[in-house]
Amino acid sequence: MSKSISKLYIFTKSMEWFWGLLQSHPDSKAVWYDGQSDIINGIFDFLNPKEILIEEGINTTLIEKQKPINSTSIIIQSNKEVVEYTKPICVFVSNDTHAHLFKRIPQVIPVSNFITISSKNENADIALSNLGIGFSQMQLSTIQPSQYQSLLLSNDWGGIEILLQDKFHKKGIPTICLQESVIDFNDQYHRMEICDYPLLQGVATLKHLERNVYFLTGNPRYEELQIQPLPSSDFVMINCNFTYGIFEEWREQWISDIVSSCTNLNLEYVISQHPRDRGDLSGYNVQKSSAAIVHKMICAASTVITRFSSIIHESLAMGRTVIYYNPHGEKMNYDFEPDGEHLIVARNKAELIEALSKTRIVNRMRGQDPFFYQYMMRHCGSADSSASSRIGNSLKLIHKINPIRHRVDFILKLRLSFHLFRKKLLASFKYRRV
Repeated sequence: MSKSISKLYIFTKSMEWFWGLLQSHPDSKAVWYDGQSDIINGIFDFLNPKEILIEEGINTTLIEKQKPINSTSIIIQSNKEVVEYTKPICVFVSNDTHAHLFKRIPQVIPVSNFITISSKNENADIALSNLGIGFSQMQLSTIQPSQYQSLLLSNDWGGIEILLQDKFHKKGIPTICLQESVIDFNDQYHRMEICDYPLLQGVATLKHLERNVYFLTGNPRYEELQIQPLPSSDFVMINCNFTYGIFEEWREQWISDIVSSCTNLNLEYVISQHPRDRGDLSGYNVQKSSAAIVHKMICAASTVITRFSSIIHESLAMGRTVIYYNPHGEKMNYDFEPDGEHLIVARNKAELIEALSKTRIVNRMRGQDPFFYQYMMRHCGSADSSASSRIGNSLKLIHKINPIRHRVDFILKLRLSFHLFRKKLLASFKYRRV
């Protein structure tokens, strides 16, 4: 169901005009849009404005074609903001996945400095080195926000990330969070609510995230992915990603259900084990996965089975049917919009076997299936391979903090500081014992 709002401001040059609008209409929203692409298709499935204010210069054809019948639209003139990059953008990379996510940033924003923080570095330095991207490894206490134009990250809710953003906010420097993939929204972590400006991977995210300004950019994680020919025979990739203590007690039963179902249907399989999944799967046909090889594994498969994961979108981007197997009843706040044909939800073993039977190659549509392009633009904004360039254009507009955003209260910061102190203390104790 779409959110009813009084006014929606769609812009591509300047958001300054919007802050005045908020004074008189506090429920208004602003969406940055590149002005031409069909990434905006479906926006009114999630926002239902009484009035649409469109910045001059935007192609209004797509907007007019789909706007609600009760909405009126007005063209607004605004002066283009020219930002001179006298300072670099600080790009914080917290893990190897984010390194690959940001790998095109130096091409679209040449004035950018990549940093890692020693207390949170899940192979980020190794991945950046392999990608040929220069970076500085720093301590949180030594980072000087005044040296930068803005802060770009892809996780604004982690302990280190909250403290880092707080340093930037105190200096009046904006923080920007690129949606890393599918996210469990609206829980106690307030994902993508702490930064000044969220960069969304698709209009579908509007359903889950309550902010006043959105940048509709797409996600570079998917922009290099293309529909690939199916293999000559049925082959199943099982994505095992029980990490960080979340539903790990279900791992063995989950794997057993899938493997036995494949065996019953004479389907070959391989388990792709997430690099941070610590389960012992030595009794199965398993391969340790990583961001560097997972797409080759998807390409070799005809069907992908997974739980909540970005692999759902990555597989669909490559033209693979996906089965979301959820016997454990996980309730994540992201609607994948399964259609029962290309993306199927199975809640028990019987439904899983039925889904596997349906996804055999012999039952697939021949030729180009329009579902995949439409789905990827709606959810990931990447099917046109322009996500990185849209991100670059967005970053050029952001040079002031959001005057109306969620604040990190004192108690939360105190709790995070204690958590970091405890983590260092335990690490020090472990080192002494060794």
